[in-house]
Amino acid sequence: MEIKIFENHGFASCMHEAYTYVSSHLLKIIANTWIHALILSAFTSCMVILQLPNKQLIDWANTNLWTTVAILGSLAVCILVANLLFTTSSIVMINKHSYWKQFHRVCIYFLLALVIYIIFAALFIFIDKEITLHLIKDTKLYIIFTAILIILGIALFCFFMPPFTYIFYKYNDRKDSHPKNFFNDFKIGLHHWGINIAVIFLGELIIAIAMTIITIPADILVFAQISSQLGALDGDPLGVPEYFTPLLFITLTAVIFIYCYFQFWLITALYCAYGSIEAQEKEKSTHKIQ
Repeated sequence: MEIKIFENHGFASCMHEAYTYVSSHLLKIIANTWIHALILSAFTSCMVILQLPNKQLIDWANTNLWTTVAILGSLAVCILVANLLFTTSSIVMINKHSYWKQFHRVCIYFLLALVIYIIFAALFIFIDKEITLHLIKDTKLYIIFTAILIILGIALFCFFMPPFTYIFYKYNDRKDSHPKNFFNDFKIGLHHWGINIAVIFLGELIIAIAMTIITIPADILVFAQISSQLGALDGDPLGVPEYFTPLLFITLTAVIFIYCYFQFWLITALYCAYGSIEAQEKEKSTHKIQ
């Protein structure tokens, strides 16, 4: 069975179609993406472990501050690159385009999203500081104002996410793309805001519920790590065996690896939503011509 991308689906049909495609092609999908997923999982697992309490690491980091910053910075860059590579391999599995051409476009889209995020974040920080300095002196009013700003930021994020999701898939699906298409694509994505936000919200909710169950072994190990290391920081002996850290690394890597393929399903569902939007726009154009 092949995935039916360019058909007029509702959001529930998109999610079901994506599930059917992923479940029936799982081995092929894993065979073409497992290296990127494993690299992403391993780097992310390392980052998580480094953020947990660890007396030996804390003592070493305090005496090697810049080395620690360099290691954490390098690890963050590795996670970002691995994420871009996995996202690219996921998109290529669906649209069958050239891998490196897709990687180039995924990177450009990421940079665009990063620039927009920085602009909005800087704007909110500026507004918050200016209002605080010149208008609001009362602490309670400042907390209320900050809460309103946060809610407004979340609302804007939810408003812009669906059209930018459509732009992402449209940009990656085109043979040639020009900046002039951006505003037209944004308008189309905004017009079909509902299907994308429904797939994103329900998809993330399903993933969150599933991962809550799957991560139970990792949660137990993380809790044990925190408890033992907090005790060590107070001078108590460690209550975990020597092989505990490798076990924690393997468990976290396995859990994150599984999470990658839940995200693959969501990427596929959103691609189905993009195909549904394209089908609706094509029907609309046909009716106009007639």
